[in-house]
Amino acid sequence: ELVRPRPVRGDDGDGPVASTVGVWVGMALLVFHAWVVLLADRPAWLRAGRASAQRILDDEPWRVITALTLHADPFHVVSNALSLAVFGGLLARASGPAATLWVMLFSGGLGNYLNAAWREGVHLSIGASTAVFGVVGALGGLQAMRYRG
Repeated sequence: ELVRPRPVRGDDGDGPVASTVGVWVGMALLVFHAWVVLLADRPAWLRAGRASAQRILDDEPWRVITALTLHADPFHVVSNALSLAVFGGLLARASGPAATLWVMLFSGGLGNYLNAAWREGVHLSIGASTAVFGVVGALGGLQAMRYRG
């Protein structure tokens, strides 16, 4: 029998507080993007962290995670940040903030790895869209379990 997740409540028990995890992750993406664009050597960061299919499959598997933090432009990072804030908040209220963070990280990294394995060669990618899709998929899975159970 499946156990239904309970909303995470604050210390005072007045209401859910876990929904802010998506906002914090989204804000972290925005701040990091601003730092890379304004203060860091952006081309160097992109070369060092983007998801390169060849490098991921050869000997640099960490790129599946570092690519989640890099974005092409303000629209790209804002859309991913807002999506993670909304959908991450919903998932965190259903399953808790720690589980939500793991879903974001694991699904984003797995999505980047599968993309590299499928495309091989010279394919390059950046962004947290795979994490967004993973969170949306987890929300869909929870809903399916609720209706089925």
